Amino acid sequence: MRRWSIVLAVVCVSFTSFGQQRTLEELAEETVNALTTAFPISDSLYITLEEYHLLINRQPLGTSDKSEFKREVNDSYPAELERFHTEMADLQEIYVSEVNRGAKIELDSIWVAEMEGTRNIYEVRIELSFTYIDEVGEEEIVVVFLETMVGTVRRRYSFISPLTESY
Repeated sequence: MRRWSIVLAVVCVSFTSFGQQRTLEELAEETVNALTTAFPISDSLYITLEEYHLLINRQPLGTSDKSEFKREVNDSYPAELERFHTEMADLQEIYVSEVNRGAKIELDSIWVAEMEGTRNIYEVRIELSFTYIDEVGEEEIVVVFLETMVGTVRRRYSFISPLTESY
């Protein structure tokens, strides 16, 4: 019986670890799905406080600077998470409205650059295309960029700042 408990524990740990991984492409796809459907925005898109602390530990900072950074994150995290959700909900309202008007919204590309002087923190630009069919049946394409910062902990990419839309 004990052997089965160990096997079950290994399988559960392996499954849990695997389930927490997320590539940048998967994060971008989840974001597009969240923005183009009327479902509530998932907390899983934004970095957790625990992951944020792990990310800070990986930065090339002194011990006291890391501690100070963690204190600042602890203080601002609830407000930043709320800001992320608010801005996502604002974009979602617009994007769902565009889908309802007949737009087809697709992920085109992802541009990524590591933030200088950091580890596992990246600037990201997600390119989306909105395709409309006009009255005469011709396609009109509008390109939109979503800019943000992401961090990766345990092979899981998550947003560490809200999305900013640009054209």
